[in-house]
Amino acid sequence: YVSYQPFDKNLEELAKISDNAYGLMTSTYEPCGGPNLNYPLGGTLMIGHAVDGIKDTVIPLDIENGKGNGFPYFSNDLDGLESAIIKMCDFASKTDEIKYSEYTRIAKETLKNHSAKARIKQVAEEIFLPLLYEKGLR
Repeated sequence: YVSYQPFDKNLEELAKISDNAYGLMTSTYEPCGGPNLNYPLGGTLMIGHAVDGIKDTVIPLDIENGKGNGFPYFSNDLDGLESAIIKMCDFASKTDEIKYSEYTRIAKETLKNHSAKARIKQVAEEIFLPLLYEKGLR
C-alpha cells in the first residue's frame, strides 16, 4: 500500500534524535533535502532515490576507498529500492569497528562539506558565476 502523509516537523525531530542507523528518502522530487544533509551528522546513512538534491548529497558508500555516505538508487521502482537496501544490509553486516569508522568519517565530511559556508560557495560557483559569465558581467 502507498499512502501520503503531510510533513510533520515534530515527527522529523523525533526521528533525528532516535537511534537511527539508516534514513529512507523515496522522493520523486526533492529540490534540496534537509534530512540527507542533517542525518549523516548523527551517524545516519541515507537510502535515497537519486533525484534532484539527493543525487548531489547521497553518494554511494565505498568503504575500501573511504568515500561516499549512503545508498542511492537510480531506478525509482521496487528493484531500485531493493538494490539499495541490499547494499545497506551488506554494510550492516560489517564489524562494529568498520561501521563506527565509517559513521565518524561521514559525520566529519558532512560537517565540512555541507556547512552553510560550503553551500554558499557551491551555489555561487555553480549558479551565480556561470550566469555572470553568460551575461558578460564577469
